[in-house]
Amino acid sequence: MAEPKKLNNGLYKIRFRFKHPFTCKWVERSTTEKSKKLCREWEIMTLADNLVGMSPEKVNLLDFYRTWYETYKKHSVGFERRSKLECARST
Repeated sequence: MAEPKKLNNGLYKIRFRFKHPFTCKWVERSTTEKSKKLCREWEIMTLADNLVGMSPEKVNLLDFYRTWYETYKKHSVGFERRSKLECARST
């Protein structure tokens, strides 16, 4: 985690970088907040939104399963396992 820095005007600024797992590109985000706590909360929510691609509050299990299957399993498992996963996905 990045450490928020106090600015001369009394606000806190946080800037961090992470490598996106799907695009493999470096992404930089920054914000200015009233307190260190707000900066850290913003960092956690930003990472959750960008790394998973879905906000934890808005996640639907079926949508998550489809994303997981398309991203990690579809092209890496054999025919029999793929047909089982697709069968489970369609129900």
